[in-house]
Amino acid sequence: MDYMPSNEVMMSPTSMQPPPRPRKKAPTLRDADWDPHQVLITELYTSGKTLKDVIAIVKAETGFHAEDRQYKSRISKWNLDKNTKTKEMKSIVKKRQKRKIIEDDKAELMFSVRGNELDSTKIDRWMREHNVDEDELYSPSSLVSLLTHDSYPVSSQMSHQHPAQHSDHAELDSNNNYKRHFGAIAISSSV
Repeated sequence: MDYMPSNEVMMSPTSMQPPPRPRKKAPTLRDADWDPHQVLITELYTSGKTLKDVIAIVKAETGFHAEDRQYKSRISKWNLDKNTKTKEMKSIVKKRQKRKIIEDDKAELMFSVRGNELDSTKIDRWMREHNVDEDELYSPSSLVSLLTHDSYPVSSQMSHQHPAQHSDHAELDSNNNYKRHFGAIAISSSV
Protein backbone atom coordinates (compact mmCIF):
# COMPACT_ATOMS: atom_id res chain seq x y z
CA MET A 1 0.00 0.00 0.00
CA ASP A 2 1.34 3.42 -1.00
CA TYR A 3 1.46 6.26 1.49
CA MET A 4 -0.72 9.27 0.45
CA PRO A 5 -0.43 12.47 2.47
CA SER A 6 -3.88 13.75 3.30
CA ASN A 7 -3.89 17.28 4.68
CA GLU A 8 -0.19 17.96 4.83
CA VAL A 9 1.22 21.21 3.48
CA MET A 10 3.96 20.71 0.95
CA MET A 11 6.85 23.12 1.48
CA SER A 12 8.60 24.41 -1.59
CA PRO A 13 12.29 25.29 -1.41
CA THR A 14 11.52 29.00 -1.91
CA SER A 15 9.14 29.18 1.05
CA MET A 16 11.95 28.18 3.37
CA GLN A 17 13.83 31.42 2.71
CA PRO A 18 13.54 34.32 5.15
CA PRO A 19 11.16 37.12 4.18
CA PRO A 20 12.68 40.01 2.24
CA ARG A 21 14.15 42.79 4.34
CA PRO A 22 11.85 45.76 4.77
CA ARG A 23 13.04 49.02 3.23
CA LYS A 24 14.76 51.45 5.51
CA LYS A 25 12.55 54.32 6.60
CA ALA A 26 13.38 57.57 4.86
CA PRO A 27 14.67 60.26 7.20
CA THR A 28 12.00 62.54 8.59
CA LEU A 29 12.15 65.95 6.95
CA ARG A 30 10.88 68.92 8.92
CA ASP A 31 9.52 72.26 7.69
CA ALA A 32 12.99 73.75 8.16
CA ASP A 33 14.41 71.14 5.76
CA TRP A 34 11.83 71.98 3.07
CA ASP A 35 11.70 75.78 3.47
CA PRO A 36 14.86 76.60 1.47
CA HIS A 37 13.53 74.56 -1.47
CA GLN A 38 9.83 75.54 -1.43
CA VAL A 39 10.11 78.32 -4.02
CA LEU A 40 12.04 76.15 -6.50
CA ILE A 41 9.77 73.13 -6.01
CA THR A 42 6.63 75.28 -6.35
CA GLU A 43 7.95 77.01 -9.48
CA LEU A 44 8.91 73.73 -11.16
CA TYR A 45 5.76 71.82 -10.18
CA THR A 46 3.32 74.58 -11.16
CA SER A 47 5.11 75.11 -14.49
CA GLY A 48 3.89 71.69 -15.61
CA LYS A 49 6.90 69.53 -14.80
CA THR A 50 6.22 66.00 -13.63
CA LEU A 51 6.99 65.10 -10.04
CA LYS A 52 9.81 62.84 -11.25
CA ASP A 53 11.37 65.78 -13.14
CA VAL A 54 10.95 68.11 -10.16
CA ILE A 55 12.71 65.64 -7.86
CA ALA A 56 15.60 65.19 -10.32
CA ILE A 57 16.04 68.94 -10.92
CA VAL A 58 15.92 69.83 -7.21
CA LYS A 59 18.44 67.10 -6.39
CA ALA A 60 20.77 68.19 -9.22
CA GLU A 61 20.58 71.91 -8.39
CA THR A 62 20.57 71.81 -4.60
CA GLY A 63 21.56 68.31 -3.51
CA PHE A 64 18.29 68.02 -1.54
CA HIS A 65 16.92 64.48 -1.46
CA ALA A 66 13.46 63.30 -0.41
CA GLU A 67 11.36 60.28 -1.37
CA ASP A 68 8.46 60.50 -3.86
CA ARG A 69 5.90 60.07 -1.09
CA GLN A 70 7.53 62.87 0.92
CA TYR A 71 7.29 65.20 -2.08
CA LYS A 72 3.65 64.21 -2.62
CA SER A 73 2.83 64.89 1.01
CA ARG A 74 4.60 68.26 0.96
CA ILE A 75 2.99 69.31 -2.35
CA SER A 76 -0.39 68.52 -0.85
CA LYS A 77 0.48 70.45 2.32
CA TRP A 78 1.51 73.45 0.19
CA ASN A 79 -1.83 73.19 -1.63
CA LEU A 80 -0.26 72.58 -5.04
CA ASP A 81 -2.24 69.45 -5.93
CA LYS A 82 -3.03 69.23 -9.63
CA ASN A 83 -5.98 66.87 -9.31
CA THR A 84 -9.44 67.87 -8.13
CA LYS A 85 -10.46 65.93 -5.03
CA THR A 86 -13.69 63.92 -4.92
CA LYS A 87 -15.20 66.17 -2.23
CA GLU A 88 -14.38 69.25 -4.29
CA MET A 89 -15.89 67.75 -7.43
CA LYS A 90 -19.07 66.75 -5.57
CA SER A 91 -19.47 70.32 -4.39
CA ILE A 92 -18.84 71.70 -7.87
CA VAL A 93 -21.32 69.30 -9.49
CA LYS A 94 -23.98 70.13 -6.89
CA LYS A 95 -23.59 73.88 -7.46
CA ARG A 96 -23.47 73.46 -11.24
CA GLN A 97 -26.62 71.30 -11.28
CA LYS A 98 -28.46 73.76 -9.04
CA ARG A 99 -27.57 76.61 -11.41
CA LYS A 100 -28.49 74.58 -14.50
CA ILE A 101 -31.82 73.22 -13.21
CA ILE A 102 -33.18 75.68 -10.64
CA GLU A 103 -31.44 78.95 -11.52
CA ASP A 104 -31.56 78.47 -15.30
CA ASP A 105 -32.09 82.20 -15.90
CA LYS A 106 -28.57 82.94 -14.60
CA ALA A 107 -25.25 82.70 -16.45
CA GLU A 108 -23.28 79.45 -16.52
CA LEU A 109 -20.72 79.13 -13.75
CA MET A 110 -16.95 78.85 -14.17
CA PHE A 111 -15.04 76.94 -11.50
CA SER A 112 -11.43 77.13 -10.44
CA VAL A 113 -9.69 74.91 -7.92
CA ARG A 114 -6.51 76.16 -6.24
CA GLY A 115 -6.26 78.93 -8.83
CA ASN A 116 -6.58 76.62 -11.85
CA GLU A 117 -9.69 76.93 -14.00
CA LEU A 118 -11.62 73.67 -14.20
CA ASP A 119 -12.68 72.77 -17.73
CA SER A 120 -16.36 71.88 -18.08
CA THR A 121 -15.41 68.72 -20.01
CA LYS A 122 -13.64 67.45 -16.90
CA ILE A 123 -16.81 68.03 -14.86
CA ASP A 124 -18.88 66.27 -17.55
CA ARG A 125 -16.48 63.31 -17.55
CA TRP A 126 -16.61 63.04 -13.75
CA MET A 127 -20.42 63.08 -13.89
CA ARG A 128 -20.47 60.29 -16.50
CA GLU A 129 -17.98 58.18 -14.53
CA HIS A 130 -20.06 58.58 -11.35
CA ASN A 131 -23.44 58.08 -13.05
CA VAL A 132 -24.69 61.57 -12.23
CA ASP A 133 -27.72 62.52 -14.32
CA GLU A 134 -27.47 65.85 -16.17
CA ASP A 135 -31.13 66.70 -15.55
CA GLU A 136 -31.47 65.86 -11.85
CA LEU A 137 -30.13 67.67 -8.82
CA TYR A 138 -27.05 65.97 -7.44
CA SER A 139 -27.24 65.41 -3.70
CA PRO A 140 -24.87 62.79 -2.33
CA SER A 141 -25.41 61.90 1.30
CA SER A 142 -21.96 63.13 2.31
CA LEU A 143 -22.61 66.77 1.42
CA VAL A 144 -23.98 67.78 4.82
CA SER A 145 -20.88 69.66 5.90
CA LEU A 146 -19.11 69.90 2.56
CA LEU A 147 -18.99 73.66 2.25
CA THR A 148 -17.81 74.54 5.74
CA HIS A 149 -14.56 76.44 5.91
CA ASP A 150 -12.73 73.39 7.30
CA SER A 151 -13.65 71.12 4.37
CA TYR A 152 -11.01 72.27 1.91
CA PRO A 153 -7.47 73.51 2.00
CA VAL A 154 -7.13 77.27 1.87
CA SER A 155 -7.06 78.56 -1.72
CA SER A 156 -4.05 80.27 -3.21
CA GLN A 157 -5.90 83.60 -2.99
CA MET A 158 -6.07 83.17 0.77
CA SER A 159 -2.81 81.30 1.34
CA HIS A 160 -1.47 83.78 3.90
CA GLN A 161 -4.46 83.35 6.21
CA HIS A 162 -4.87 80.74 8.86
CA PRO A 163 -7.70 78.31 7.89
CA ALA A 164 -9.70 79.32 10.97
CA GLN A 165 -9.53 82.98 9.91
CA HIS A 166 -11.00 82.66 6.43
CA SER A 167 -14.60 82.30 5.50
CA ASP A 168 -16.56 82.02 2.29
CA HIS A 169 -16.55 85.33 0.47
CA ALA A 170 -17.67 86.89 -2.78
CA GLU A 171 -16.05 89.57 -4.89
CA LEU A 172 -16.14 91.24 -8.30
CA ASP A 173 -12.99 90.87 -10.35
CA SER A 174 -11.60 93.49 -12.77
CA ASN A 175 -13.92 92.26 -15.55
CA ASN A 176 -17.02 92.66 -13.35
CA ASN A 177 -17.29 88.91 -12.95
CA TYR A 178 -18.83 87.66 -9.73
CA LYS A 179 -16.55 85.29 -7.80
CA ARG A 180 -17.40 83.26 -4.73
CA HIS A 181 -14.73 81.32 -2.87
CA PHE A 182 -15.33 78.15 -0.88
CA GLY A 183 -11.90 77.37 0.51
CA ALA A 184 -9.90 76.11 -2.48
CA ILE A 185 -12.83 76.34 -4.91
CA ALA A 186 -13.67 79.60 -6.67
CA ILE A 187 -16.93 79.94 -8.57
CA SER A 188 -17.45 82.78 -11.02
CA SER A 189 -20.10 83.98 -13.44
CA SER A 190 -20.70 87.13 -15.46
CA VAL A 191 -22.81 89.80 -13.78
